[in-house]
Amino acid sequence: MLNTLLNEKLTMLQVLIHQKLLKVDLKELSHSLGYRDSDKFKNRLTAMFANEYLGLDSSYYDFKFSSEEFVRQLCNHLGIPSLLVDKVLVEIKAELEKQKHAPKPYVFIDTDFKRKSEPIFLLSALQNRRYLKIDDIVAAKPLDKQLQDVQKIVTAHYQKNPILDLWGQVQRYAYFYQEDFIVVLSVKGEILDVTNDYPLSVATLKV
Repeated sequence: MLNTLLNEKLTMLQVLIHQKLLKVDLKELSHSLGYRDSDKFKNRLTAMFANEYLGLDSSYYDFKFSSEEFVRQLCNHLGIPSLLVDKVLVEIKAELEKQKHAPKPYVFIDTDFKRKSEPIFLLSALQNRRYLKIDDIVAAKPLDKQLQDVQKIVTAHYQKNPILDLWGQVQRYAYFYQEDFIVVLSVKGEILDVTNDYPLSVATLKV
């Protein structure tokens, strides 16, 4: 069972935990941690080894431990120094907090819109129709993989929505990977340009 937990990006702490687990009786360990159901314990281990965040990137709770509590209790029973565990968990939580507040990538649907007599309140209300959200699963991929998915997203969008109500005919899409790294795509998903600046005409309503 332990070998199935291994992934390609094991962290130093995960490697250490895995080495320690190979030397103990998993059933006894699960009982020591308060798990009477071995499957529930195995599920916790699987979640902890799933990625480099040791399960802290999810709200996994099994009515016994939170993700962080499970890591701490497991490491304590395996004799792994708490100073090391504390350091690793602090860095993981800092990275997750950074990701939480980092700008999310998105797609701007460009119609070359020029306002004429349209009411500003109406433009402001329909502003969100000019953007496509990017799923977190896609955003977590390397840029080249992201672009493959984004190309599919924009072509599928154009096939269903070649014209945006009020905003007009879709001319192109701008993928804001970062605020200073924008990939411009055609309605067919072809990459037209990569730039560090792309003008957005945003309608706002001030009170």
